[in-house]
Amino acid sequence: MEPIGEYLKKLRTQLKLSFREAAEKSGLSHSYIRYLEEGKRPGSNSPINPTPETLKKLSEAYNHMYEDLLFRAGYLNGQMFIDAEGHTRTLTDEETSQHISIILREQNERERADIGLILEREPSVYFHGRPLDADEIRRINDMIKLWLQ
Repeated sequence: MEPIGEYLKKLRTQLKLSFREAAEKSGLSHSYIRYLEEGKRPGSNSPINPTPETLKKLSEAYNHMYEDLLFRAGYLNGQMFIDAEGHTRTLTDEETSQHISIILREQNERERADIGLILEREPSVYFHGRPLDADEIRRINDMIKLWLQ
């Protein structure tokens, strides 16, 4: 599995957010988000790992499952589960397996239902049976963004 910083960068860039936009949405500083993505503390170059509270803010800003970020950051390690309120409990192997399956299924469902991702990723998008060209898809995406502001 890729380091949490690389994964956070992938999420941010998929949303086409600058560091400042991600900071505005999350309430974190843009420089802190950059350090998290690089995986190193400034000056000392020692490893940096986001706290569960930071992951909660990023999950909301990036519309991504909090539990998935906890898992990728090592807080959900097969034995210990930390919920959104910060409470911990021990999981059995079966619970861990079920939990990871749920996380992956919910993430897949969320991505399938995200119209922005559909417009960006699908090779062919149709409207009433007519394929849309790249310019039409871009304009639709722009209109949706305007409607939702």
